[in-house]
Amino acid sequence: MVAEIPNRLIFIWFGPRLSYSHYLAVGSAVQCCRPEETLLLVDGLDETDPISKRILALPSVRVVRGPRDVVRDVPARGRALAEVFDDLGKPEAKANLVRLAALQRWGGVYLDFDTLTVKDLAVLRRAHRGFCGLEHLTEPASAASQPPLVREPVRWLRQRYRAWCARRPNGVAAFRRAAFLYPRAVNNAVLGSVPDSPALDQLLDRALALPRELRGRRFVLGTHLLQQVTRNRSTPDFTVLDPGYFYPLGPKLSGHWFRPGSAARVDEYLTPQTAVVHWYASNERDVGGIDVRWIEENRGSVAFAALVDRVTGSLPGHFGDELADHL
Repeated sequence: MVAEIPNRLIFIWFGPRLSYSHYLAVGSAVQCCRPEETLLLVDGLDETDPISKRILALPSVRVVRGPRDVVRDVPARGRALAEVFDDLGKPEAKANLVRLAALQRWGGVYLDFDTLTVKDLAVLRRAHRGFCGLEHLTEPASAASQPPLVREPVRWLRQRYRAWCARRPNGVAAFRRAAFLYPRAVNNAVLGSVPDSPALDQLLDRALALPRELRGRRFVLGTHLLQQVTRNRSTPDFTVLDPGYFYPLGPKLSGHWFRPGSAARVDEYLTPQTAVVHWYASNERDVGGIDVRWIEENRGSVAFAALVDRVTGSLPGHFGDELADHL
């Protein structure tokens, strides 16, 4: 009998302000999953900001201030983890550590803010003690051990073909036909677990064992750590799910969500398994920011806006003038 992952959502933010895309991430997850509680672990958040107020007004949302305390209170290793937390400079690295600590303490499903939840996660929570998802890459972290004369030409070819698929209107279908040629590796943008998990024990122990000079580097405490511990394979305690569950359009391909004229392709971009769409935050910068007006102006033409309209259209204030006036 699999112990059920609690119906708890976890989001993490370092900084004073949240954005409209953050509201969409929390709102879509709350609407689809109807969680018992949604924990917003924050450091420095201005709760009087209009978007923060809108997020905090969503059902089940509760603010937890002091992410360092979350890390410090992990049984058995909290003091050591707090020392690592204090030594980390960038918020992204701190957040990687906090998500593991929060899941180990409370259990639930952690979600990045550049996600849209499109389906209830109850089936996954009940079927697995822990889970994450694979994405297609041109080269996983493990490829660094290969000889450059082998690694570089293969990576170059994969990058060129993926870039071509990212530009073509029918590029998603073209990439999927060749996806078997691309290595798959886990990403930590969506991470579910029961509390007191042996898999999370391994991740936290590995984090503590990393040399100090490596911990703060990009991805080291995030995707690279998860890849090293899971080896991109499932175990009885932790399930590695196919890309379609959370990354139906992976790196670079995710730009298709924001292509003009792509609205009619939403169902093509999703898969039957898709429960969460990780849309990669770099795309928001490419379109100059996502706000209420951008969604309204593009929901008939751009796939991301059409998907937002589909999964969050009934949220309070989704197209409300009160919120739009502040964006």
